[in-house]
This record gives sequence, C-alpha cells and structure tokens, in this order.
Amino acid sequence: MQKIYFGENTVNIANEIKQILPRNVLIITDLSFYEICGAKNWIEPFLSDGKIHYFFDFETNPKYEDLKKGILFCCKNKIDLIIAVGGGSVIDMAKLVRVFAYSDIDTVNAIENNIVSFHKQKIPLIAIPTTAGTGSESTHFAVIYIEQKKYSVAHELILPDYAVIFPRFTYNNPKYLTACTGVDALCQAIESYWSVKSTEESRKYAKEAIQILWKYLPLALDNQSEARNKVAFASNLAGKAINISFTTAAHAYSYGFTTYLKIPHGHAVSLTLPYFFNVNNKITSKNCNDYRGVEFVRERMSELSELLKGHSKKTEVNLCNFFDSLFNGYEIDTKIRDDLWNNIVLSVNVQRLQNNPVKLEAHIKKENLKWE
Repeated sequence: MQKIYFGENTVNIANEIKQILPRNVLIITDLSFYEICGAKNWIEPFLSDGKIHYFFDFETNPKYEDLKKGILFCCKNKIDLIIAVGGGSVIDMAKLVRVFAYSDIDTVNAIENNIVSFHKQKIPLIAIPTTAGTGSESTHFAVIYIEQKKYSVAHELILPDYAVIFPRFTYNNPKYLTACTGVDALCQAIESYWSVKSTEESRKYAKEAIQILWKYLPLALDNQSEARNKVAFASNLAGKAINISFTTAAHAYSYGFTTYLKIPHGHAVSLTLPYFFNVNNKITSKNCNDYRGVEFVRERMSELSELLKGHSKKTEVNLCNFFDSLFNGYEIDTKIRDDLWNNIVLSVNVQRLQNNPVKLEAHIKKENLKWE
C-alpha cells in the first residue's frame, strides 16, 4: 500500500527515512533542476546518516541503455534506498532500476514481453515529482524505449512505496512545461473515465482531476501559487485513476509523435485526444469494446461532455479550443510527413489501444487527425 504525503510536512517523511536506516542512498534526478527547484536543500538534511549517490546520466525519454547503466550503478554502490526527484522520465527510471537491480531477470525479455517476476524484497523507493502531470509517482507501470519503440512494464512492485507531493517544487517550471504536463494529466483523467477498465473508484479520481484541471490549469500557466497547488493535487489524482484503468487510444497513438516528431508527450496527447473523443461518441453495438455495453459507454461520454462544458457534439471543439489556448504561441512543428506515418502507426501501443471503449485498428488515416 503506497503512502502519499501532500504538502510540506517534513516530519512524516523524515520519520519514514529514519525507519529505513539507509546506508547508501541513490538520488535519481536531473541534477541542475534538483537544486533549482529547492529539493536538494529539503531532502538531504534527512540523509546525513548515509552516503548519497547521484544518477542523472540518461535522456528525457529513457532508453534501455540508460536503464542498464542505472542498474549497474545501483548494484556497484550497494544502494538500499532510492529517491526519485523529477518528472515522469526520472520517476520511471527509478522505478525500473529498483525492481531490476539485484535480480537475475532477463531484462530485455521482461520489458518486451511484459513478463516480470520480481522478488518481494526490493529497494524502498520514494518518488517526489517536480512536474505536475505524469502521475508516475502513483502508478505501478513504467516506460522505457528499446530501439525507438516505447514499452510499458507493469507490476504491482513497480509502484513507489512513498509519493511526496510538494507543489512548490513545480513553481519555477516554464509555462510550456507546465502546459505539457498539465494537459497530460487532463488527458489521463479523460481516458481513464472512458476506459474499459474503469471502476467507480478510478472514475471518482478522474472526475475530480478533470474538474480541477479544467479550471486551474490555465491559471497555473500564470504562475499563481494556489493554481499550481491545485494542479499538483489533480495530477496525482489522475495518476491514481490510470493506475487502475490505464490509458487508451489517445495515449496509444501519441507515443509515435514524441518519438518521430519530437513533440513533447503532453502536447502530443492533446493532438490525438479530441479525435478519439469524437470516435468514442459514435459508439455502436457493433464496435463496442466494453463488456458493460453501449449504454454504459454513452452515459460515461455524456458525463465527460458535461464535465468539459459542452454537449457531446461540441466537446471535441471545446477540447481543441482549450488546448489551443494553452499551447498558442509556441513554435512546435506538428505536421506529419508522409514518410513517417508508417513508423508512427507501427509504434502504436496495442495494449493501450485495447482499453478504448470503441474497437480500433492500429492504422487510421493521417487526414483524420485534424490538427494539421
């Protein structure tokens, strides 16, 4: 059971660390941002009884080669506590290092086939997000790239033991990063709500996240502290929602846009989600992929439309306008070259696609994605 601490009550997390009694602590982070956001000065006084090691030699979207380096570094230094401080890539790296370290598992096979059998004895992991959006601190899966293909590894032991949400660590984030991560959280919540794996609990988390993000994300871009606090809380809610339901078609397609077009993840999902909202609104008995039936899905889509301030036929437009208002003014090339489309289709995450309430093939026509 994960423990989540929200706010700046340092006593609780300090007590947790004391109980672990770490001798060698591995901090996985972006080293420069770790200092700038204030995390270094907050964390390290709690670690005075142990030796601190840092691992930061990996890319924004971590590759398998990066993971191998992290595992070797962890084992070489006999790490007995990992603290991840950063965005989704940093936390995902920490999650994978901690479960594969001290293990004789065939790592590539485990990742490519999602066949994992980890020892219950694992290194304790504290996840401290410095962006408000990915929700990785509260999910039991992690992402890694092997030869430009994105894999998601899922296992209950991947979930961090502790999530510490300190919104002030996000206060200095640039506007575009805030928009990307916040939109990622909103899309996670929307997809979680319509996912074929949704439950009453996941929809409760998702609904609250949508309500908060729809209202406060635009204000967070203006660096309003209260809004950033709200967005950080909502992002964790979205993470808890997809931890149950997983994401669906919009995320499944977005990964290729990040890999081949270099569009940041949250921005990429905003380009696909309106299209799939429209697709799911047109559900029929023939294409329904949810065992609870067509009417169940239609009710969920109607509820989403209400949450997103529109009737079902207008919600796609509302979403496009909302995303445009957040990303307006940033020179990001979102055009898809014909020669890359096949690569993007091949990179679609089939597992996520199967969570969509409408049955879909991996190949859709490029012209159907209307942002160009």
